[in-house]
Amino acid sequence: MQQQSTKSDPDNSASIPPFDEIEKVFLDAGATPDQLEDIEWLVDYAATEKLTTFAALAKAIGVSAATVSKVLRGKYAAAIGSFCATIENFRAQAKEQQDLGSVVYVPQLSVVRRITQFCDLTRITKQIGIIWGKNQSGKTKALKYYADNTPMTAYCKLPAGGATKPSMKRLALARGGTSTRKSYEELREVILQRFNPLWLPIADEFHQTIKGTTRGHSFRSVTIDRFREVRDECGCGLVICGTDQLPEMMEDERFKDFLGQVGNRGVLRMRIPTAPTKKDIELLAGAYGFEGEPIGNTAAIVRQIANENGIGKLSGYFAVARRLANKAHTRLTWKHFDTTHSTLASWAEGKFEEAA
Repeated sequence: MQQQSTKSDPDNSASIPPFDEIEKVFLDAGATPDQLEDIEWLVDYAATEKLTTFAALAKAIGVSAATVSKVLRGKYAAAIGSFCATIENFRAQAKEQQDLGSVVYVPQLSVVRRITQFCDLTRITKQIGIIWGKNQSGKTKALKYYADNTPMTAYCKLPAGGATKPSMKRLALARGGTSTRKSYEELREVILQRFNPLWLPIADEFHQTIKGTTRGHSFRSVTIDRFREVRDECGCGLVICGTDQLPEMMEDERFKDFLGQVGNRGVLRMRIPTAPTKKDIELLAGAYGFEGEPIGNTAAIVRQIANENGIGKLSGYFAVARRLANKAHTRLTWKHFDTTHSTLASWAEGKFEEAA
């Protein structure tokens, strides 16, 4: 089923009725017991995940809001079979996610403390703060955590390519309180009106404004200037974050005349190291449920992954190890990590080794 517009059906935003009401509709339509069980599971899932409207449920399961609304209200009986098949597929994926376990995030990690202090200082001094580091170093999750837990913070992630209007839409959505269905100039005016010196906008993936071409590099000068303008006109701080390209961009002679306007204002700079601290690893392992510290070769592998690939990659290994333990209905141990590492390593070498 493909995503469709929800404009044609005003009931898409209506609340999902209780299963007793839906069951009668499906019985009248001749639904099978298996189909009724699928629908009951879906209604329970919506309640558990606090998806209270047809539109919210549709977005979660990946079908159109119009289809969900019409099927569950008995206005589209012909689609019951295909709709229930979609539910079964989604249910299987949800079960896999359940086996994997809930997403683990540890706010005590050093990267979170670093970014929290840096963002607070950027807000107070009303400077442009520049953060950079390699992928998987935990920058993005730490910035999101800060934004979610600090009032008057607007986090946005620049789209691939760093085009100006999509970037402005994301900033407006992060600020909230306004429609983004506006022209470029209207968006610009609204953003400048809604930010003030108490707010801190955060622009992640800022390196997207610089793209390689066959002739070298090009840059989204208008996008860059719009973020600079927010800081200058609204009198607020501004945090920009990206990969290791970011400080290089600021110093590159080809871009210095323009990017220097941002870089010169960005007196606050911080590099996020790829390797987490020993304490970070202990905290992350404990959050996933490992008991004790790894020893011997296991400890060496954990440290190697952390040093070379960062906390994000290590977290991915821990998540897969926990899934193995959950599927086996056993307590998570470092042996599950060893199995995970050996399996993934063999796959990377072109071999196929069944995961336990």
